[in-house]
Amino acid sequence: MEHSRKEIIEALKIIKDVCIDNLECSTCPFAHIANGYVKCKLDEEPTNWNINDEKDEIWRALK
Repeated sequence: MEHSRKEIIEALKIIKDVCIDNLECSTCPFAHIANGYVKCKLDEEPTNWNINDEKDEIWRALK
């Protein structure tokens, strides 16, 4: 299944918004508990993402 740049950008923005809207990481759908600590399942927390514009010539979803 192939997705357009616009669809990918929108999906990343939704994930980032979900992360921002959860006031506690323990309620976030991207969290898990490891050794008694709540951790983000993603390598970098979405609140730190810098999402590129879909119009960039050499396109990457994240800066």
